[in-house]
Amino acid sequence: MKTTKRFFALILSVLMLITCCVQAAAEEEEEWMCPACGAAATGNFCSKCGEKKPEGESEAETWTCPTCGAECTDNFCSKCGTKRPDSDKATDETDENGETIRLDLDIAFEKNAYFSTYNVKLFIDGELITTMRHGIDYTGTAYVTPGKHVISFQEDSSSYPSEGNTIVNISEPSLYRCEIHAKIDTIQITGERIETISEEQAGPGEKEPVKVDGSLVLRVSIEFRKNGIFSQYDVDMYFDDIFIATLPHGKNYENTLLVSKGPHMITFCKSGSKSIRGTCSFTLDQDAAFYCKIEAERNKVDVRNDKLSY
Repeated sequence: MKTTKRFFALILSVLMLITCCVQAAAEEEEEWMCPACGAAATGNFCSKCGEKKPEGESEAETWTCPTCGAECTDNFCSKCGTKRPDSDKATDETDENGETIRLDLDIAFEKNAYFSTYNVKLFIDGELITTMRHGIDYTGTAYVTPGKHVISFQEDSSSYPSEGNTIVNISEPSLYRCEIHAKIDTIQITGERIETISEEQAGPGEKEPVKVDGSLVLRVSIEFRKNGIFSQYDVDMYFDDIFIATLPHGKNYENTLLVSKGPHMITFCKSGSKSIRGTCSFTLDQDAAFYCKIEAERNKVDVRNDKLSY
């Protein structure tokens, strides 16, 4: 009996010793949140971006991440990397010197045949930029402050959304390109590259209005569905028989036209062949926005969901 008690006492002592060692190790390698990239880190420097561990910071106020809903205390979400909405580096504010930098975006969205065919929300520093329809590429422009920014992709309409995050460091006007792939439990980001652009270059979200025949402003937004195998041709767009642009297959298009009052027609033709076409008509009496979806088919360009809003 005494032997049994001694045995259990020995086991208890060993367990207590192990617990003390684990606690000591945890205290030595206390985890902290990197204020630059949002990653969890130990030691004196962030292993992801090299940022030095902040010293003597007071406990931060708790806030809810607008992207994933996690409860956070620092400037970046520990789960998805989204920047705190009231941070001084928000994408819609300037820095203390009043400086912002143009960031053009060119996101290719790989289309899945059967599974994980969900839409994806695009965020910059927690600010929603757009919702990308599955398999449809996106081009646009954002204005950010100089420094590091979190670009996030999140599954739309899900209680436990798949997501993917990346960090970019912007110091001059740039074009960010990548490809995203919707997976069951994540959004994979590949082919990332940043190219320096000049201020004179027309970004995808910032173009001079095309003057057609008047002074009414018509904002045009075309969603071009990407085909998997067949009919992967480009499409020429005409406004009242006036050529406007060639739309690369599967690429969405946005622009502003200056037009006159009255009836108008927008025509979409297979590039180089006006026999394969699709049209839509409407009447303007004030500034408006036009939206439609197009799909390249074997014998026509299908135009649907067209609408005019004021």
